[in-house]
Amino acid sequence: MIKEKLLVKLISGCELIGMVDDEDPHWIRIQEPLELRTITKETQYGPRDDSSLAPWIMFANQKTFSIPRDKVLTISSISKELDSYYDVILRQLEKRKVKAPMSPEEMERILQLAERIEQEERMDNEDIELLNRPTRKTIH
Repeated sequence: MIKEKLLVKLISGCELIGMVDDEDPHWIRIQEPLELRTITKETQYGPRDDSSLAPWIMFANQKTFSIPRDKVLTISSISKELDSYYDVILRQLEKRKVKAPMSPEEMERILQLAERIEQEERMDNEDIELLNRPTRKTIH
């Protein structure tokens, strides 16, 4: 199994960078794919393209994905700069702490707090309405 860091352009237009195994005639496998995202920003000197790398499938647990070969437009080598940038982003993503999901007790506590805040806001609005209500009596 030969793996090489390559750029894979899908027919959807999505561009992925990762360790690619393309020996299977029907599938390619890409390990730790990062999506190359390019946005055009207007600057004082005219339009400028900014590129960044982000996880392809943000909340996936797996690191290797199989893509049908008929969904692949092309596979290409990448520049040394993009190779280095990929490594830096991948290291940053690995260091990032993943928050543990909340327990049912924590979720219940948050819901109770939200309900209490909502009740307090309703009470505040009722008090404001009471203060602003016109009365017929004049106090001297």
